[in-house]
Amino acid sequence: MKFFDAIKEKIAKIPLFSTSSSRYRSFFRSSSRSNNNYYNGWVYTAVSKIAEEVGGIQLKLFKTDSKGNVEQVFTHPALELLAKANDYMTQYDIFERCQANQELHGNEYWYIQYAGKLPVAIYPLNPNSVSPVPGKFEYVDHYKYRVEGSDTAIPKENILQFKPFNPYSDIVGISTLSAARLAADTDIFARQYNKKYFENDARPDVILKTEDTMTPENERKLLAAWHQKHGGPSRQFRTAVASGGLEIEAFQQSQRDMEFLEGRKFNRDEIMAIFGVPLAIVGFTGNETYASAKAATYSFGTRTITPKMNRIVNTLNAHYLKLFPNT
Repeated sequence: MKFFDAIKEKIAKIPLFSTSSSRYRSFFRSSSRSNNNYYNGWVYTAVSKIAEEVGGIQLKLFKTDSKGNVEQVFTHPALELLAKANDYMTQYDIFERCQANQELHGNEYWYIQYAGKLPVAIYPLNPNSVSPVPGKFEYVDHYKYRVEGSDTAIPKENILQFKPFNPYSDIVGISTLSAARLAADTDIFARQYNKKYFENDARPDVILKTEDTMTPENERKLLAAWHQKHGGPSRQFRTAVASGGLEIEAFQQSQRDMEFLEGRKFNRDEIMAIFGVPLAIVGFTGNETYASAKAATYSFGTRTITPKMNRIVNTLNAHYLKLFPNT
């Protein structure tokens, strides 16, 4: 863009950067993976659907003259900077990331780089590494950013923070994941159990029985022969022949197994409900009609996505636009 071409040679290095490539990467990478470990399964499905929708936000800029007339502005440094936040991120990238981090971590922090008094680049920081430092007479005095064990103080003028409501704090947000963590933990444990089940580790599918006393060596040979013929997905459902007094006893699905499956559905429904994502959005239509699926899509847009977009727009109006002179 012309705006960036004109000032490119004036951009100074961000003071948090180092000539070390590993330190450069640490500016963006996560130093704590506690919440990132949940970014899989149904949590991933819910967060990604929300973040992808918010990433496509269409922003419009307006100005009001002294007579109160409102006019849309199509060209402005504030719009151009959002369109290309930095050399690696577009507007979609920064807003998708912004919303995903709010869902997972409760906060998103943009480092604003200036050329003189004009903002020229936006670098989203790892929210796990940023800590607002309260002031004596104001909410935030500055921000502390930890990079590879060392702390850097960042003036509050260089940070734009996005955060949802937190009943426990006015300076940091609380994540949606915090409300869904118990259901997410249960679902993770269930998936781990399920994986072990299909690896024939949770319990055997069959028991081979014989009245003869077998030596450990004969047991190993029998099991090896059985697994060679019937083990693995490609050998499922082969007909087995028992001889020499050998009996084959198969396990049937128990009531506990059926309750386990219902429990997984309950975890799924609870996680998706907490994040505000109808099942129809992720392809689970069940017995729903087209009309009900359409209603779910409308509900997702108006009750989940729109409030999150409004929060972002309010932050941009209150704290981002004022960074540009005479705006």
